[in-house]
Amino acid sequence: MIEVSLYEPKGSGGHLFFYARKKGLIKRDLVRALVYGGVCEREIRVAGLKGKWVITEQGLSIPNRKVGAVCLLADVPGGRGAFGVSEKT
Repeated sequence: MIEVSLYEPKGSGGHLFFYARKKGLIKRDLVRALVYGGVCEREIRVAGLKGKWVITEQGLSIPNRKVGAVCLLADVPGGRGAFGVSEKT
């Protein structure tokens, strides 16, 4: 399942918008990994709910100053290490 955004990133602003491809995970697993990487949970935005047992692309955003936490998602079991990062918004 691939999420389609209602709008495209503008390329400027204080947040990084990205997609995480996942299977066998729920959005909470991705949020936990970002929190472990130093992102405050209230700063994480997640677009919708996705199925756990199908390959999905979950849209997320975090503050630009925490962009290094995205690298930790590659280590989440089931994450498959396939992550695309869009422009900053």
